[in-house]
Amino acid sequence: MASVYLFVFFVLSHLLVHSAVEGKWNQPNCPSFFHCGKFGSIGFPFANRTNSYCGLCPVDCDETTPVIQLGRDGRSYDVMNISQSNTSYATIRVKDRVLQEHLNLRRCKLLDTLTFPNSPFLSFEITTPNQTLFKCKRTLNLTLPRNFKNTSCNDYNIYYSHSNHTSPSFPPECSIIQLPKSGTSPDDADLYALLTADFNLEVHVSRDDTSFFNRVGQCQYSGGKFNCAGGKEGTGFNKWAIVITLGLTGHFIIWNWSSSGHNLLLLGKALI
Repeated sequence: MASVYLFVFFVLSHLLVHSAVEGKWNQPNCPSFFHCGKFGSIGFPFANRTNSYCGLCPVDCDETTPVIQLGRDGRSYDVMNISQSNTSYATIRVKDRVLQEHLNLRRCKLLDTLTFPNSPFLSFEITTPNQTLFKCKRTLNLTLPRNFKNTSCNDYNIYYSHSNHTSPSFPPECSIIQLPKSGTSPDDADLYALLTADFNLEVHVSRDDTSFFNRVGQCQYSGGKFNCAGGKEGTGFNKWAIVITLGLTGHFIIWNWSSSGHNLLLLGKALI
């Protein structure tokens, strides 16, 4: 009987400790809002870099060069502005350092459409006007379309139009690249002056995750899901594990004490 109690006690104690470690989010240490330097007070889906588990987009609120990570597994960008109206929508302005370096060094072969991490919780949309580029192999021997310019890029030609309104029909072998367009470039600007690494983004959080966050309160993100201090998820097991573990511990002590007392009584009778 003692071995059974010891086994159950060991298992529940192990689970309780494991749950406490994994369930550190039960502590209400994720504020609804936090001060982020020149951006003022912002909140979910943003999180201070020091408490990055509290949101989906960690922000380093340094006064000189603030940096934001777009998604938990996304790249980091210099952030110039954050405007947030609620937990489901925000607008930000960022600078892509990698793209800026490509433009500065005129690395045409590395130019590609900007992509952002896919997530069931979070999506991004560029609101800065895009410049459409057509990248075609030179062996196609295309005639330069009217109102278009081209830039030679190794084995390719990149075609673009300053008006960016009408696009002739390019062969399917050509790849389409869309990058943010500078709003201040002159009409005769070359390809690299026509593009910009600074652009505006809309940040959208799914309704389910927004309502979940608002309903249960302070949440942390871990292992691809949200855990919330005010929610029911995970807290019930902790409470029952504590009750059962303490109950079994007390029962085992009483049982062990009773057994020891009984054995001492038998030993005393034998000596008499």
